[in-house]
Amino acid sequence: MIRQHKIAIVGAGLVGGSAALFAAYSIPGVEIVLIDVEPVRAEGQVLDLAHAAAIWRSADFRAGDYQDARGADIVVITAGVGVKKGTDATRPRGENIAASQKDRDGPHAR
Repeated sequence: MIRQHKIAIVGAGLVGGSAALFAAYSIPGVEIVLIDVEPVRAEGQVLDLAHAAAIWRSADFRAGDYQDARGADIVVITAGVGVKKGTDATRPRGENIAASQKDRDGPHAR
């Protein structure tokens, strides 16, 4: 029996959605879990991706939380602080480091 590969993507914005779409196209039958600090964003991406992927291959998309990343073959972190209007795109380095540590530690970390 062939084991289904699982990929967890933290961050369901444009980069996370693109990574999910590429993975679905490249790896037949892959399970992709999208995790975002705003669950509705991950759920919306899952709906869009499922429609797009139906054209060429099957993939199992779902929105989840950090517990759903357990057992993933690959974890991709695309989450970061968004660039705000009128600011330099290179400014949020410290904020992104803090956000990635929060993602790493999960929502219940102290």
